[in-house]
Amino acid sequence: MKKLRRFWPRAPLPNLLMLRPPRPHSADLWYWQHWHQGQLLAQGQGWPPETLRNLQCALVIPAPCCAHFELLAPVGLRPHEWPQVLEDQLLQEPDQIQILCFGHQQQRLHLAVVNQELLQDWQQGMQQQGLELSYLWTEFLLLPEPTNEHDLYWSTEGYGCYLMQDAQGVRQRLTWPADQPWPLVSERPMQRLDSTGILPELNADRLSYLLSRSQSRTRRRWMMPRPSRAVQRLAALCAGLGLCALLLEGYALYRQTQVWRAQVVQQLGTVVSSQQAQQRLQPLLRSQHTEQITQQLLAELERTWGDWLSRQSEWQLVESRFNGRVWQLTVSGSQPPTAELSARWQSLAKALAVKLGVQVQPQEQATQVRLSFDLDGAGGA
Repeated sequence: MKKLRRFWPRAPLPNLLMLRPPRPHSADLWYWQHWHQGQLLAQGQGWPPETLRNLQCALVIPAPCCAHFELLAPVGLRPHEWPQVLEDQLLQEPDQIQILCFGHQQQRLHLAVVNQELLQDWQQGMQQQGLELSYLWTEFLLLPEPTNEHDLYWSTEGYGCYLMQDAQGVRQRLTWPADQPWPLVSERPMQRLDSTGILPELNADRLSYLLSRSQSRTRRRWMMPRPSRAVQRLAALCAGLGLCALLLEGYALYRQTQVWRAQVVQQLGTVVSSQQAQQRLQPLLRSQHTEQITQQLLAELERTWGDWLSRQSEWQLVESRFNGRVWQLTVSGSQPPTAELSARWQSLAKALAVKLGVQVQPQEQATQVRLSFDLDGAGGA
């Protein structure tokens, strides 16, 4: 089947714009290449022309800005588990980096790590220029596969890239300053690769391989930073606390509902229908209404007779009591009340629509008068 694939027609390669961002703290500029059906048509420094900005874009991360790892890992490892595989190699917190996966071969996972803030700065620069990112590669991915006879070396402005492979097939991708001698002794001869501009020379087969390996990547999936394990634990703890709060609130509402139900049963008794509950509730409502009117009348009586006593120096308050229906007011004076005064009391009571009973109790040195105001009749009016 693999032999037959060589004779199958290759799918046409898309119109592609490759962008290599500047390294931080350097004098680099953005560099771009325009590829069409596997052929390099144009290249330049700075931002690409307006006519090319609607093409699919591949961001090529400079080799010094990322670190590559090939580690033993089980098949089917999920992205949020990648930081656990790199736990011993990482120098930054997981929430400060972006981990990219470039394949899983021979039980080894090929991962690349780049600073999250740096990646976001490049992304914002592209968005400001109207460029839509479709692929995310590194300079090492542009290099061809190493052979069994040679290791690979490629250099550009200020640094060199070394792609080496040991006897077990494990690959190492290392970057070293170009003006310093290479400190490692390679067991195999080093093959020097050519450049196209400031990127490694790329042919149609390698470009087709990169596009085929990247086409299953969900666009922009890498742009969302993966939360660290500490953030995940904190989110789980917050969710648990929120659930506990909802359960406690629900239980408190259930208990309060039971209290309200017991109060209703105490007031109305056991009811079997809403009509029965309404019939039993009407007398209670009338009683509450009557009580409310009685309290208002009592307050008005106290205010009225308080004002009258404050203007009558010959009469003093002795006692005041209320039994829920009748308000009894006992006053004391030097002389028995005259007919005019009794009429005045009756007019005050009539103005408030209450019944007044007057009982005079002569004493040795004074006269006590008990005034009885029947509020029950007024409340039922």
